[in-house]
Amino acid sequence: QIFGQYRSNNYNKDGNRHLGLYVSAFAVRKTTHTDNNHIQVDGYVCNTPFLRETPGGRKITEVKIAVNRSHNISDYLPCIFWEKDAEAAAQFAPGDHVTLEGRIQSRIYYPKAAQNENSSDRSDGKGKERIAYEVSVRSFLTDGTNNKEKKPAVSKEKMPSGTGNQDKKPDNEK
Repeated sequence: QIFGQYRSNNYNKDGNRHLGLYVSAFAVRKTTHTDNNHIQVDGYVCNTPFLRETPGGRKITEVKIAVNRSHNISDYLPCIFWEKDAEAAAQFAPGDHVTLEGRIQSRIYYPKAAQNENSSDRSDGKGKERIAYEVSVRSFLTDGTNNKEKKPAVSKEKMPSGTGNQDKKPDNEK
């Protein structure tokens, strides 16, 4: 087991902005625990959630969670919610406090190539292969507080979660 913090770092490479994600390990311990990919996050919603459907018809909501650390530094972690949890997470507002559990996953995607982009080597109009890293949420709780409003958010405390669909691989996951 690795104990530490999942951190983020924005950087520029070749004129493009990137979000780097890494683990800052505090301790490593040998274990026989079978859940090799588990993360707990306690933070605040920092963007308006985006609810959509995958090509396979599954509901998914993308949310970026800000996790505060010392020295006024925050890490911004991309998180995805599935099915019924996606519908509930779509109601979040920026500043809402959320505690979640899930796993870190990666997926390959192909953004549509810009008309002036020469880097597309695909005949189907898709751009270069990209890899996204995110937290796939298994369960979550909200306590009804909103960091931006200084008053309780719309009642979302102890939302139902754990629809059982989170452990199925998404259509585009390798």
